[in-house]
Amino acid sequence: MMLEVDAVVDGSWGHWAIEVKTGEVDAARLCGLAEFVRRVPRYRPIVVCDPAQRHAVERLGLMACGWPDFLLDGVASV
Repeated sequence: MMLEVDAVVDGSWGHWAIEVKTGEVDAARLCGLAEFVRRVPRYRPIVVCDPAQRHAVERLGLMACGWPDFLLDGVASV
């Protein structure tokens, strides 16, 4: 199994590991993000998703951002 994240960013706004998801979100689809932040804990995980899926992500204990907000404001919208 190959694990990956979609983006890793560093800046004055912090250190983020970003996973972008379309459609349904569940723990299995976020295993790459979870493994990355386990190995490199200075990065905060965030899932960019459809606004309707935010609660599903938050139930998994992760920060979520709807993609419209992310496109307009970036991580500042979290």
